[in-house]
Amino acid sequence: PAQRSGRRTHKIHKTAYIRRNLLVAAFRPAPIRLKTKLYLLRKRAPAATSVNRVALECARVHAAAAKRKSLNVYVAVPRSLRVKMDADHLAQALGHLLDNAVKFTPPGGWIRIGARVLKREAHVFVEDSGIGIPSTFLPRVFDRFFRVMKGAQPGSPGVGLHLVKKLVEAYGGSVSVRSRLARGST
Repeated sequence: PAQRSGRRTHKIHKTAYIRRNLLVAAFRPAPIRLKTKLYLLRKRAPAATSVNRVALECARVHAAAAKRKSLNVYVAVPRSLRVKMDADHLAQALGHLLDNAVKFTPPGGWIRIGARVLKREAHVFVEDSGIGIPSTFLPRVFDRFFRVMKGAQPGSPGVGLHLVKKLVEAYGGSVSVRSRLARGST
């Protein structure tokens, strides 16, 4: 019993440590094990999360930054669409994508958070009329610490899209990017 109690206490402390240091893990030079850590945070399968509700909340959070640049933000997500992903993790992933869209879309542009179901899979996306990404950089855009525009955003370490990828993959999903210079990205 004492040994079991010690294991349980160790697990509780380990889970608390992981919660405090989830983002810090992306900065470590050692291979990242985010998928395992996220699994520990999810003690049971996640409930179905409303993509529309999370998308609207993310749009609200980024509304002030978008307004400063005169950006139009649209949410085109079916109200009935639900995914088996923790709402906080979905919000974190969409938040990083939306943050990048706001940063790299010129004033007067637009951003759309959308979703559709194809072959029983939810495809959630953030699309913008931004500056785009050169095709030579597309394969590396989700790499940890990779930044397309070196020096353009001081203080931005280049882990946001990497974290998006790890969050989505932790739930069995995948991420991709399409982009054309001066036409935007999806």
